[in-house]
Amino acid sequence: MKKTLILGMAALSFAAAAEVSTTWYGHGQIQGLSGNGVSTDSNGGYPTTANLASSLRVALGEVRMGAKMSNGNVYSVFEMRADNGTWNTTPVYMYAGYKAHPMFDIKAGYIKAAYGMDYTTSGNSLDQIGRSTIDGNLVLGMVQGFLVSGAHESGFGYDLGYYNNSNTANAFVDKVQAGVDNVMSLRLKYDIKDMLHVEASYGLAGDAVDKSATEEGDATYYAVGVKYFLNDLTIKAEYLAAENDKVAASKQEGTGYYAHVDYKMGKIVPMVRYYAGNYKEGTATTTDTDITNIYVGATYNLEENASLKANYIIVGGDDREDTTKNHTFSGYTANAFIAQYQVKW
Repeated sequence: MKKTLILGMAALSFAAAAEVSTTWYGHGQIQGLSGNGVSTDSNGGYPTTANLASSLRVALGEVRMGAKMSNGNVYSVFEMRADNGTWNTTPVYMYAGYKAHPMFDIKAGYIKAAYGMDYTTSGNSLDQIGRSTIDGNLVLGMVQGFLVSGAHESGFGYDLGYYNNSNTANAFVDKVQAGVDNVMSLRLKYDIKDMLHVEASYGLAGDAVDKSATEEGDATYYAVGVKYFLNDLTIKAEYLAAENDKVAASKQEGTGYYAHVDYKMGKIVPMVRYYAGNYKEGTATTTDTDITNIYVGATYNLEENASLKANYIIVGGDDREDTTKNHTFSGYTANAFIAQYQVKW
């Protein structure tokens, strides 16, 4: 933690010395949680234990603070997060970048892999409360590496990344050896302003899987997402898949998708989001798990930077009561209710 804070203060000192522009930002969330799907530990409501909690409890959601420093085409970002009231020793972001052209913007450091539509949406701008582990385990995670991005006035854009492997990537890789088992990602995007956004992503973790005692294999990732806007109506959908090329007895495969609709009525935005996921490992039926989470809720925008959210999550499929199943990617495994107050700046 001390080293991280020193690096952050050094970056801020550099900004002051060079008289560059500095923008501070952040957000804080506090939540009320209830229902059997809410764990009694302190993981922000995610069902990581078998304990049930039907009474209301209070928990912190995301708490973040960061700064962006820029001078012409040069910029850097440093951001920290607090988990359950304690500042994390690992930064959320810490990178430097150079934007030479709208079609060539390069950054390097500790970044979020440019893969997936919902995953690369900021935690303070999600439609629902919190990220679902149904699709959250099918992305590439936070990584150290390089990312080149570009956007053309015609609406086309791209992100091309090369990263060290990371144990936050997900369960589809066995090894984490920077410089040996590296990860690559490519995302292509197309936008029609205020009407349509479409993107497709591909990821590869090369030689990151123990295919056999003497042979290494790969893990591959695919994602397709779309957003459609029609006046106050918003429709979104995304499909993600991941697999590795282990032998049949231990091969891992996962898929997840969601369909979302919301409608803005002044300051109130009601929404419905349907998640479905499948995970299987090897050939045993107990590892072939299907589950659904339906989020029904609304957002009330108090001010431009403050909002209230309420979500009720309805669970279907192989839920918590089926203890023979693997719930690695199951999101909520029992019904839950969550309310959240958020302020961002």
